[in-house]
Amino acid sequence: MSFQCPFCPIFANPWSKRLFEDIEAPMARLRPEKNQPLAYPMKKILIPLLAFVVLVAVVTVGASFYMLNFSLSPDPNRTDLDSAYTRLYQRMPDMKPWVDSMQSHGFLRDTFLNMPSGERHHALYFRSDSAHGRTAVLVHGYKDCAVKFLYLGRMYHRDLGYN
Repeated sequence: MSFQCPFCPIFANPWSKRLFEDIEAPMARLRPEKNQPLAYPMKKILIPLLAFVVLVAVVTVGASFYMLNFSLSPDPNRTDLDSAYTRLYQRMPDMKPWVDSMQSHGFLRDTFLNMPSGERHHALYFRSDSAHGRTAVLVHGYKDCAVKFLYLGRMYHRDLGYN
């Protein structure tokens, strides 16, 4: 019976059987026999790898729950505007005269926007006569209040001329 190379069936060479036997013999020594337990070095690698994967999964799930809880529980002091103004004036003392002058001249307005979903959103609006249709929208984070970002509003209003 002649052996035929699976890669070149047209050209059946008599030496191809010996060639494949020479390749197959060393490969057979590397394969474990059926029902043979894993070799000790394999266990040495598999157990720490499995422990690492479990550790990464536990850390990922724990961090996910922490971030979810952090993002969905609002800061209880975010509606306390007096303490927010006090903290702003402590951090930047030059903001107090500017905010007072803006309020006294009617340029700083508390505005409420009615969203299409029916929600009511609060905004602070700085009116500027030199804006020429340019308006900057500053959005604070979920746990913050707008007062903490007045210094950015001052920059856009005073230095750049935006509403």
